Amino acid sequence: MRLGHLGLRAIEEPRFAWRLVLGICALYVAGFALFTPRAILIEDEVHYKIQARMLAAGETEITRVNPYTGTLKTYAPRYPLGTALLMAPLMAALGEPAIHLVPLGLLILAVVALGRWLEVAGRSPLFALLVLGYPPSLVLGRTLMSDVPSLAIVAVGLLCFWRGIDRGPGWWLAAGFLAGASFSIRETNALVFAPFFAGSLLRRDRNAWALVISGLLGLTIRAVSDLTFHDVLYFSRGNYALEFETLYKRLPVYLVAMFVFVPFGLALALCYRGPRRPELCTTIVLLVAVYLFQQHYSFATSSLKRSILAPRYLLPILPVIAFGMAESIPRLWNQFLVRRSVANHQRLRTWAPRLVGAWAGGIAIAAFAVHPALAWWGSTQAAIGDMIQEHAEGDTVIVTNYSATRKFIDGLDRKYLPVPTMDRNPMDISLLAAIHGEITLIFLARSDSPYWLGNAGRNESFIAAIQGEKNLILDRKLDPRFHLKIWRIRPHREERP
Repeated sequence: MRLGHLGLRAIEEPRFAWRLVLGICALYVAGFALFTPRAILIEDEVHYKIQARMLAAGETEITRVNPYTGTLKTYAPRYPLGTALLMAPLMAALGEPAIHLVPLGLLILAVVALGRWLEVAGRSPLFALLVLGYPPSLVLGRTLMSDVPSLAIVAVGLLCFWRGIDRGPGWWLAAGFLAGASFSIRETNALVFAPFFAGSLLRRDRNAWALVISGLLGLTIRAVSDLTFHDVLYFSRGNYALEFETLYKRLPVYLVAMFVFVPFGLALALCYRGPRRPELCTTIVLLVAVYLFQQHYSFATSSLKRSILAPRYLLPILPVIAFGMAESIPRLWNQFLVRRSVANHQRLRTWAPRLVGAWAGGIAIAAFAVHPALAWWGSTQAAIGDMIQEHAEGDTVIVTNYSATRKFIDGLDRKYLPVPTMDRNPMDISLLAAIHGEITLIFLARSDSPYWLGNAGRNESFIAAIQGEKNLILDRKLDPRFHLKIWRIRPHREERP
């Protein structure tokens, strides 16, 4: 089928648009099945995995031993438990590898829910492909992060909200509950729903009470989980600090996200002229502004990773942006055509379907290609994790450049807390070796950013300054970016207990 014909049918035939959307979803699922995730790619994934493991085992805390003092330290979940709650049942039933099916299923659910919302509003479901055309979506659909669950709960919640307009309270009871429950996945998800719900209250919609009552009910999920694990009604690991001084660093990343990843998406969405326009535009501006001004620690990552990790925060707003674009693009395009001459009008009508076909074709290719690319990247990460697990027995004390190895070590079932080298000097490590008789030193050198290049130099100076017998048991350069070294450190014979 030629691109022009494919694009024309996708524009004019909603049923064909649905087949195209579902076909590209199937391509994504097929790629996932052929290149199943094996490794933790993002550091925070390990925390969600640990939380899911705790829930599946019915535990509320994990205990580790301080290797210097011998005292016990307990670990409780750092993040809201909503993401782990979604993964725990599958982990308990099918084991840990199965939990990667959760982000996969939720990404597809988000696309289908957005397509249905567009259809209910009289728009083309073709715009649901904007979710799969957003590179962070394709990457995060393979990771155990809270971003895709946030995207899914927002898409389903707004579908329920729109269906409930001028109807019975059932749809808005569902929308309110999902909005409240979204707070247990990520706090800022509530900002997507707040303008729509506030608008219903200000408009005095007849069933606005249903949004409030069920919203409060949904919030009890967060309250109960925080009471269970932290003995407080609301637990937060820290404030979402706003930082204006470094805005110039974040602005280019978010401009690329909102104008390239979603082609002119921010501008076109704000051109929306349909129902609930004030609510929709307020939602977009509010969430983009919050993340634009919020402090984000990405100094240690490469530019390529930063282009995924920073824009991932905008996933929950994608359905709203796509909905706005689905109204503004056809209207603005028709207005543009009216002002053209007959010859230009016909030429533009010929090229537009080709452009749409090429856009959909590009998304189809990316939806499959992302899987072998990430599987290749993940194979290196999996190899690092396997080697660390093999050479660091459960009862040995691990000393490491923790910022580089955290995601490989934290998920292991270990007796002792790891000792970060950045918090200690070489004499402390020599003392630790004397206390335990033997410790394991793990250094992972990276070369994918200036920060890691500097870290690698400090590692070499650190190991040279440690006193004792240093036995290098592993020296493996996995690829040009990662170099793993593992030592057994023992005190000198005359110093051993």
